[in-house]
Amino acid sequence: MNLTEVQAIAKPVTAAAQQVEASLLSLSASNSPWLLPPVDKALDDLLSELSQAHETAQTAQMSVQRLPSLLGAEGARRYVMLLGNPAESRDIGGHIGNWAEISAENGQLTLVKVGQPYDLASPATSPPLNLKPGAYPPSLLELRPQYFPQNWGGTADFPTVATLSKDLFEQARPGAQVDGVFYADPAAFAALLNFTGPEPVPGTNITLTPENAEQFLTTDQFTVFDTETEANQVVSDLIDKVVRQFGTTQLPAPRSLVNILGPLVRRGSLQFYSFNAQDQTLLERIGLTGKVERPVGGDLLSVLTRNANPSKIDVYLHRKSEYVVDWDPLSGQLTAKLRVTLKNSAPNTQLADVVATQIPTLSAGTNRTIVSVLSPWTVKTAMLDGKLTSVGTQPELPGIRRHNLLVDLPPGSTRVIELELAGATDLDRPYTIAWIGQPTANRSDSMKMELLTQDVVSGSGSSSAFHRFAGDIDELYTFSNPDR
Repeated sequence: MNLTEVQAIAKPVTAAAQQVEASLLSLSASNSPWLLPPVDKALDDLLSELSQAHETAQTAQMSVQRLPSLLGAEGARRYVMLLGNPAESRDIGGHIGNWAEISAENGQLTLVKVGQPYDLASPATSPPLNLKPGAYPPSLLELRPQYFPQNWGGTADFPTVATLSKDLFEQARPGAQVDGVFYADPAAFAALLNFTGPEPVPGTNITLTPENAEQFLTTDQFTVFDTETEANQVVSDLIDKVVRQFGTTQLPAPRSLVNILGPLVRRGSLQFYSFNAQDQTLLERIGLTGKVERPVGGDLLSVLTRNANPSKIDVYLHRKSEYVVDWDPLSGQLTAKLRVTLKNSAPNTQLADVVATQIPTLSAGTNRTIVSVLSPWTVKTAMLDGKLTSVGTQPELPGIRRHNLLVDLPPGSTRVIELELAGATDLDRPYTIAWIGQPTANRSDSMKMELLTQDVVSGSGSSSAFHRFAGDIDELYTFSNPDR
């Protein structure tokens, strides 16, 4: 990227942002309860449009201010890219099948190396990589990431993933400090082909395009090649070639870039965390950092699946979640019922071994998964297919618990988890919930929520409100507050 051009537009972009802000303030001051309804509505519409323009202008201003530094204008930067595959799910989306080291200097991105997990560490690594004591959630440590880099995505909180990756990568590949960490899944790789062009797959008659690359990486690669080793090498070579080409490609206009990459950022297919504090405001504003944080005094929910039998069968796993909260706005007390329906659509025959690694005593094509629910609340009861069961609970992040269940899904089966939770929100606040999505291999996953509230005037009866969340998109949502 030509940093001189970026710096040249910094002043006009800043001036435009200041002008939009001044117009917004001036128009806001014109608002009056004495305006006639048609005029009042027109003013509200204009204020809404100006507010959106103000947000866009501020983001553009921050971008031109920080982009040169992110691209190495103030000194070379060293980045790590984790390439995950949700065919074998982890909390962040997919297990880490490849990694790439990238340098940025004076606007130029250079691919240093592409590798596979065991190029960094394995159970045979001596001495083993070291983890900082007390720095990571217990559930992530259980995956032994110091031996298995494919498990570096074992928490939904991307700042934690990035910190762990920096910690271990600098030990595995000594050199300059790691300045930032990317996560990209097959959908993000497919998007790169919009910039680099189609890419033939060696040894096949397949040519990867933005339309078919995601399916090839999550499904087809496991049947096209004779061995998993061959598939891994071909995919590593493809990543190397495409990322190198991307580093030398002239990028399109910002609007086109946003149209292509924006949906990936929203669903968590593309995440980025910088260890430079000055970058954080911009990255958080555009939703890249993937931070899991409970809203102050509010609720948080995430339903995560983690493949528990190393296999690539999660392309056949489908989830639907329903969350009904009965909330007393006067006391903040609530009880919540979460229902998670899991379906394994895998056939019981004709699946490659790497896709359906058979578990002894279980039928071929069985999906063994750990279902984890992140919530501030305690579990009162848990049921699996209508029968009482137990859950394991661990601390995950400040104010957030992790409730775990191990579930086996034979091919073609559907299983239902039901949890009853209890807790209390802060008083004098509307009910707010942070839904943390998981970018799985299936875009049809979803979560439907219903909030029941007591009529605080009469003290009897209740009202309800509904909201539907996409299964893979983080969203902070506030329900309208009843009159107190």
